[in-house]
Amino acid sequence: MRAYDTTLIINPQLEETGLNGRIAEMVGVIEAQGGRMIKENRIGLRRMAYDIQKLSQGYYVSLVYEGDGALVKELERRLRIDESCLRFLTCQYQEVSESPFESRPSTDRIVEPKFDDVEDDDVSNDIDEDLHDGK
Repeated sequence: MRAYDTTLIINPQLEETGLNGRIAEMVGVIEAQGGRMIKENRIGLRRMAYDIQKLSQGYYVSLVYEGDGALVKELERRLRIDESCLRFLTCQYQEVSESPFESRPSTDRIVEPKFDDVEDDDVSNDIDEDLHDGK
């Protein structure tokens, strides 16, 4: 069985009991289809990038579960029917064991500028000569 992450945007006008009922219903579908819940993350009320059904905010929920393709198909079918679900997206879930930035080699080198071949006197003499020559 593969792990999946389904993220939902639920209508923010639902009361807390309605919201809990919708989430419990989706978890029930997952378990009824032989899946296993791994994690439920209630991200909360967030502003959306654009209005959906004249709503500018939505309640975001992420469900991580194990199951097969038939489970995903049935869950998405029910989400399409549910009017309180504004949008959803299902992807295969892969646990990130470490930060991707930690595995890269460090490029934070400080490079000192090299001015060994230029003397301070040479620069000032060139400027003085240009002034006296009328350039």
